[in-house]
Amino acid sequence: MKLVDGKGMKEADERAIYEYGIPSIKLMENASTALAKRAAELAEDKSALIFCGSGNNGGDGIGAATALLGMGFEVRVLLVGDRRRLTADTAAMARRLAECGASLEDFEASADYTPDAYGVLVDAMFGTGFRGALCGNAALAAELMNNSKTPTVSADIPSGVLADNGVVLGGVVQANATVAFSLPKVGSFAEPGCVYSGEITVADIGVPKEMLGGVPAAAFAVQSAELPKRLRISHKGDYGKVFVCGGCIGYTGAPTLCARAAVRSGAGLVYLGVPEDVYQITAVKNDEAMPFPLL
Repeated sequence: MKLVDGKGMKEADERAIYEYGIPSIKLMENASTALAKRAAELAEDKSALIFCGSGNNGGDGIGAATALLGMGFEVRVLLVGDRRRLTADTAAMARRLAECGASLEDFEASADYTPDAYGVLVDAMFGTGFRGALCGNAALAAELMNNSKTPTVSADIPSGVLADNGVVLGGVVQANATVAFSLPKVGSFAEPGCVYSGEITVADIGVPKEMLGGVPAAAFAVQSAELPKRLRISHKGDYGKVFVCGGCIGYTGAPTLCARAAVRSGAGLVYLGVPEDVYQITAVKNDEAMPFPLL
């Protein structure tokens, strides 16, 4: 599975808007619908508390609030950011929310929002453009979500995780689920971002598939469904060879784990070379990989 960074995803979105003529608000609507659907699946009752930033990730959250209202949910939507910095699409989503009878409230650090009183929490504070560390109200909002037993779903990537590499520099939202828009991001699979992303689903928000195919891969994640299918009549030598070299007295686990991973990922023949003085221990640990002593 191809993983992308923030720059690659931004370029794909811009091409969809400017080359294919797809309105940016339409992409946001699609993202909002997917986010609302996942939130509804996780919800313990028909109520939601939604934390939104002033950027487009916040617009996804505000749009999800409107969609959840249409599903019969009670929603409370909090703006964790500067209202004066709302993007055009996010402001449009806020107006739609108001037309549906709800409002975008300013987050107040001193207020008691009681996240445990809601059926689901939505983290839509920051997306792939986030850099640095969560601080101020954003860090407080993340702490509120993390201290609650209510399930949390993040829009595109948990706030506080750097999309390009999974680095976390400060506060971070611990999500139970993440809805990645168009393509999954490296940050949700690399450590430590993978710890905070929960169950990841990928939503089609309307960016043309041929365009997504051209987005450069920043990394790949191997899934079981992507492993090559083995023919019923074949030899393990038909499926590649791997040589693992390592280990020493007291450290026989690492080369063994590496060899097992190679076998599990589909390699046909896996050889494991270890120092002679730990060969017997290593041989006992390996059933499928083929250990031998290095003289």
